[in-house]
Order: sequence, then C-alpha cells, then structure tokens
Amino acid sequence: MIWALVACEGVEELINANRPPELDERGIIVSADRVAPFDSVTASISATNPVEGPLFYEWSATGGRFIQPADSSLVYWIAPWQGGPYQLTVKVSNNRRSVEASKNIEVVSSAKPLVDIQEPAEDAYFVVNQQIPVEAMAQHENGISWVRLLVSKDGRDSLIQQLDGNAAGFYRFEQLHAYRALVGKATLLVEAQAANPLQTMGNDSLIINIEGIIEGKNEP
Repeated sequence: MIWALVACEGVEELINANRPPELDERGIIVSADRVAPFDSVTASISATNPVEGPLFYEWSATGGRFIQPADSSLVYWIAPWQGGPYQLTVKVSNNRRSVEASKNIEVVSSAKPLVDIQEPAEDAYFVVNQQIPVEAMAQHENGISWVRLLVSKDGRDSLIQQLDGNAAGFYRFEQLHAYRALVGKATLLVEAQAANPLQTMGNDSLIINIEGIIEGKNEP
C-alpha cells in the first residue's frame, strides 16, 4: 500500500513537472489595437509557472519591429509604415513546455487609395447613345470601401455609378452612355474611399470626346 502511494505521488509529480505555463485568460494586452503607421504599442502578457524555475518570453510579429530587448512579459512594438492587419505573438516557456498567445492590431494608413482608369484611353472618341464601358483599378492597404464613377461637363459633375469595394481591386462600370448633353469634351472621374476610419480619398480622371450624329436628308 505504501509503495502504491509513493508510485502515485511519483506519477503526479512527473505530470506536474511537465505542465506548461498558465496564461491569463485575457491573453495579450495592448495599449491600442488600431494605430497609425510608426505608432508605438505596449504589449504585455501575464503568465504563471506551475513548476519551479524561470519563464522565458519570445515575441514575434507579422510586420513592424520590437524595441529591444523584447524577451520579457512587457514589450514595445513599432507599427510598420504600411497599413493593414498585423499579428503579435508571444511564446511563453518554462524548462519543459511552452504555450502561445496572439493579438491582432490594425494599422490605419493615411495614404490615399491608388486609382487608375484602365479603359477607355485618354481622348477616346464615342458617338451619341454609345455605351462607354469604364474599367478601373483601386487599391489601398486597408481595403476599399467604395468606388464611384462621375462624368463632368461644363463644370458640373454627375454621379453615374457606385460599386462596393472588393478584394480583387478591379472595377467595371457599365451604366455610362454618351448622352447628347456630353457632346464635345467630357471628363471621366473615378473616386475611391479607403476602408478605414480616416476614409482617405483617391481619384483618377481623363478626357473623352463625344461626337453628335448628323442626320442626313433624303435626296428628291
């Protein structure tokens, strides 16, 4: 009986000796989870060691950089210049095992969306009532909220079509026709809004030519 108790205590001690660190249920705590490029973020993790010995901390991120040293429960991370989602990860280890936790941080870019009208070409010619397909590219580090096509004539802008942002970054507008009020030179304008709290705007424009149709007369 004594031998059995000693054996059980030995097994329990062996199990406890192989237990990983225990992390606070809140995981990684950061000073902010939405920041601007190059902002400094404080990140910390609370952990306890169920066995005797020290704890070791190993931090990593999908972008940006840590201010060294970065091998303790509290570190400082510098956001990168490019906007987008980034993940901070910490691996906490004791002498036997380790456990990991991660935290997502959104870097909000103040840059304007990049917009490029790819069709039609500058100074392209169309005739009245002809459909004018417009293709454009719009991209931003934080994604695009919306893209819209406007046509300008004699200083007046008219909204033709608005599309929701997409992951591909390419947009095709098919609701523009060369109506008579556009005869002459007209300006196509494509605008895009970044999908972040700053809602920065970018645009591209070009000139097109609309020709009227001259109706002929029948000869007697």
